Amino acid sequence: MNKFFLFIVLFAFTRPLFAQEVCITSLEKNVLQAINDFRKEKGLEMLKISKILMLTANKNAETMANQTYTDFKVTQFGNYIGNN
Repeated sequence: MNKFFLFIVLFAFTRPLFAQEVCITSLEKNVLQAINDFRKEKGLEMLKISKILMLTANKNAETMANQTYTDFKVTQFGNYIGNN
């Protein structure tokens, strides 16, 4: 009974995400194609666009833009810029 209830709740909350369309820019398409060309040369599987990942990333970017969250600085683990 509990597993069934959990399934229904998850289905109800994630269904709107799957109903949305994912639009990718020509730059994103070109980057994916370049990566897949390289992977093909190495005998690796091609990558695919993850609809749920794209929707989540876009929503996160929208939230950050709406909150004018543009001055993020890494503090917990240090600054990784230029430390390679």
